[in-house]
Amino acid sequence: TTTRSHMLPILAIKGPTNGGTTVKVQGYGFKNQRKHLKDDLWVRFVDSNKQEVAAPIHVASENVGIDNFSFNTPSVKAPQDALMQLSLNK
Repeated sequence: TTTRSHMLPILAIKGPTNGGTTVKVQGYGFKNQRKHLKDDLWVRFVDSNKQEVAAPIHVASENVGIDNFSFNTPSVKAPQDALMQLSLNK
């Protein structure tokens, strides 16, 4: 099994705490383009203690490209700073 994980800090995502803000991330290598691997991409937000602040988000395959992906933010209990983690598995 091939897995890869990225941890990218997001400096500022501003939006309502009820979620629904569309975020588009640009970079490279988000799509596997290998027939034996699924293009599953998961996003999760964690606080400075590595505790999840919302449930992980599965990014729909139609929203994953080789150089970008997009998703809608989850709802959270209160405004806060968080790190965004990317993974090919939940």
